[in-house]
Amino acid sequence: LFDPPIVKGRKLIESGLLGDLVYGEGRYFLDTPKMIEEKMDSPDHWVYSLNSGLASEYSPHTIYLLQSFLGPASEIQVIHENMNISPTVQPGLEAFAVQLRFQHAVGRTLMLAKMPYGHFGIDLYGTRAAVHINMMDLTYRVEMIRKGLPLVAARMESTVEQGITSLIQTVANAFRIGIGSLKRRPGHRTLIKEFYRSLRSHTPVPVPGEDGLDTVRTLEMIDREIGSAIGK
Repeated sequence: LFDPPIVKGRKLIESGLLGDLVYGEGRYFLDTPKMIEEKMDSPDHWVYSLNSGLASEYSPHTIYLLQSFLGPASEIQVIHENMNISPTVQPGLEAFAVQLRFQHAVGRTLMLAKMPYGHFGIDLYGTRAAVHINMMDLTYRVEMIRKGLPLVAARMESTVEQGITSLIQTVANAFRIGIGSLKRRPGHRTLIKEFYRSLRSHTPVPVPGEDGLDTVRTLEMIDREIGSAIGK
């Protein structure tokens, strides 16, 4: 919630640039090396005792971010698939796709496990523009079609603009890493500082407990649906 591109995305939404949010999408790809590092390559790992398995551990990352923008989910639909369908697909690749209904929007989260590469991103679509946030390199892009140009030219302008924005942010982040001003997990550091500040000043905590409960409720809906599908 406090990583720089999420904070920027929230400011863009509050400014009205995106209009009213109508759709949100989150993606988390769990790569095989990370699974080995976390010892999740073993079927004896505790996470597999849960109905939702790996989704219970990693889906919260996308769900709580989407719900922070769109509100709590009121309805879900889950697709859980083991992707052993082709010799070209990595053995054991597992997919969890969740459709979510919010009060004034719809959304989707996708989690893929045993991928050869990791990915974590959030996309938010409004009635005027969209923002695409890459949580891996802490960059964001605003997708906006400007009026006054032919459609193809307007789309090309938007693509070039997004590319330049990503390049500038990537170079800036690399520079900050080089001088030590951008450290790993910057949002976690900000959250902890704000939490202690709230305790000292007797002000509301930066994230209310109800937000955490909303995420747990959504995860419980996912758990029940997957459990029902597999007969648990």
